[in-house]
Amino acid sequence: MENLYKLNLSNNNLNGSIPKSFSNLKNLHELNLSNNTLSGYVPYGFNNLTNLNTINLSYNTGLKGYSPIFPEHVECFYEKTNLCTLKSDKCTGPIYHGCSLANIQETNKENGAPNISTYNDEVLIIGKIFDRIFIVPLGVIVILIIIAFFNCRRNKRGRL
Repeated sequence: MENLYKLNLSNNNLNGSIPKSFSNLKNLHELNLSNNTLSGYVPYGFNNLTNLNTINLSYNTGLKGYSPIFPEHVECFYEKTNLCTLKSDKCTGPIYHGCSLANIQETNKENGAPNISTYNDEVLIIGKIFDRIFIVPLGVIVILIIIAFFNCRRNKRGRL
């Protein structure tokens, strides 16, 4: 199975944790484990899947911890999981939510990381996500409220 190119096990009612042996599939380009009931942490060894182009772990609500850090850009799908994102994550696609230091340390205890402090400096400040998603729309809303306020004041003066 070392030369396996594509592995699609989606919609197979798989449960439990993702096998660490998947980390040995060095030639794997596509991995789809979506729509199962997988739980636990993504094995730390996934960082070694250097040929991976696409990973889909969506709709496995029991998956938690941080998503793997791949050496190259990978198209990642983590919708409806509890995976968090590290700041050096090279996944293309949406950022679901950033990891706290507690997320990182708990994951390192469980996923086979060689050192509990691995990635401690990888905390993705939640504010950076909010900057991308909320700050611009929030600024627009504030400006619209100010304009509406001044228009109301001007209209009241005109009536008097």
